[in-house]
Amino acid sequence: MVKSRFAIATHILTVLAHIKDGWVSSDLIAKSLNINPVLVRKEISNLKRNNLIICKEGKGGGSKLALPTSKITLGDIFNTIKENHVFAFAKNEPCPECYVGNQIKECLTPIFENVDQAVFNELNKTSLKEFSNNFCMEKDSKKIMN
Repeated sequence: MVKSRFAIATHILTVLAHIKDGWVSSDLIAKSLNINPVLVRKEISNLKRNNLIICKEGKGGGSKLALPTSKITLGDIFNTIKENHVFAFAKNEPCPECYVGNQIKECLTPIFENVDQAVFNELNKTSLKEFSNNFCMEKDSKKIMN
C-alpha cells in the first residue's frame, strides 16, 4: 500500500509542478494516472492535510502546489503516506510461547526503524523541482494534460 500511494502522491505533485497556471482538476490528474478520480481525490485530501497542496472547490476549482517545488522533497511526500514502517509485521500475532515468536517484533523493530530512516534520507535528497525536471513535455504528452 505504501509503495503505490507514494507513486500516486508523487505523480499528482509532479503533474501540479508541470501545470503552473491555475487550478488543476482531479479529473485531469486521474487521466494522467489512468485511475478513478475518487482515488485521486482521496490522495489529494491527504496531500492537502499535510500542507503540500491547496484546493479550491466548485466550478473552476482544483488543486495546486502550496509551496515552491524547490521546497518540497520526495521525503516530504513519503512522510504524508507513511503509515508505519517500510516493512510491516504480519497481521497475526506470533505465538507467545515460542521464544522466536515472543521476541520477533522486538528484534525487527530497530531494523525497520533503520530502514525507514535510510529510505527517508535518500528521498529527502531530491526536491520535487529536481524530480519534475526529469520529465520533458513533448507533443504527444500534452494529450494527457488537456
